[in-house]
Amino acid sequence: NEGRRVGLIVGKILDIVEENIVSRSRSVKPCILLTAVIQGRVTEVLDLDEIIRVADPEFYERSEALVEN
Repeated sequence: NEGRRVGLIVGKILDIVEENIVSRSRSVKPCILLTAVIQGRVTEVLDLDEIIRVADPEFYERSEALVEN
């Protein structure tokens, strides 16, 4: 995004895993991309693009304008 940066702050990282997601479903919750079972636990996967749009509705519009110019 042409030098633009976004940061994400979390209170606590519970675990980091690498796993193929087998069981998943689209979420109806805002800012949640999908819900999946990962290592036996129901896990919500964040939709970072949507979170950025909620925090700054013009973020992608400004980035597209920079690319066009």
